[in-house]
Amino acid sequence: MDNPYFEFRKKAEPLAKAASALTYPVLKGFDGAIKPKRPTAVRLFGVLVADVHMRDEPYRNRRLFDGLYDLENAAFPIDVLASAGDLTDHGELSEWATIVKKTGGHKPAKEIVLALGNHDTWTTTLDGDDNYDYAAELFLHFTGKLTGVPEEKVWFTRVIRGFSFICMGSESNACDGTIGAEQIAWLDGELKKATENGKPAFVINHQALQQTHGLPFTSCAGSNKDAPPDDGGIHEGSDEVRAVLRKYKNVLLISGHSHMGLSGRFTRHSTFEKVDSFYSINLPCYMFWNHDGLPSCGYGYVLEVYDDKVLLRARNFIRRVWLPAYDFMFPIR
Repeated sequence: MDNPYFEFRKKAEPLAKAASALTYPVLKGFDGAIKPKRPTAVRLFGVLVADVHMRDEPYRNRRLFDGLYDLENAAFPIDVLASAGDLTDHGELSEWATIVKKTGGHKPAKEIVLALGNHDTWTTTLDGDDNYDYAAELFLHFTGKLTGVPEEKVWFTRVIRGFSFICMGSESNACDGTIGAEQIAWLDGELKKATENGKPAFVINHQALQQTHGLPFTSCAGSNKDAPPDDGGIHEGSDEVRAVLRKYKNVLLISGHSHMGLSGRFTRHSTFEKVDSFYSINLPCYMFWNHDGLPSCGYGYVLEVYDDKVLLRARNFIRRVWLPAYDFMFPIR
């Protein structure tokens, strides 16, 4: 697809490469193209982002195009691009139309997986009320257009190169998540199938589990010392989801929602945690600046699956910069 912004980026590429050569001893990977650490050994190569919050505004369009440019100019084929919710800013028909239009003709990955976020459920009807059922209908319709794979429910599984991406979806339009008994039983069955051959499984839910990643004090609503312990994540069903996840080996829970910047050991939260017997990663907001940790926009993770481990590599997709200080790895048992 012809895009003036892409053309500008291509013309600027020689300057970026020259800057990379000069700064590599200090920055260790400035403007490095997307590729796996071990190209001949990688079994699945993907990209994880959250909170794109798309609507038709110049700065949002520019940040979206920057990320698309980075992915489309990867030095290795990307198997899957997965988003952990809030693809739109308010779930409005106009916003869905915008993202379909802006991404039309682009091929950031072989497969795209899109989970539901709370902002995607805040669609207003003609009477001015938020309507969850209408929002879910729009989500399923337009994500089907974006991925080429229509789904019947807001929770579903996609198997890509033999690895399961199990997407959950809140059953209400509350800011915090609501996961009901039917969906929890479904999750249990899907994880049993996904992990029985020893492969890792990737569970995507927009909101993190309660009391993980610094919650409730690091929720996107801001630091509230009086916040109840179940604030800022999955509100209803969190304990039940956690009980299911810990039954299985090699599970990674992927969330967003909190808009917390990349972090390791020196802030109130960690981007990556081991919870019981499984692992949890809370992705920063792609579109907006974050609080805590590294605050800038454009962050996400490159996912690399090998026979013996899962490697998660932090990257700023707008600036095309690797951030190895925030990489994580877990062994496949």
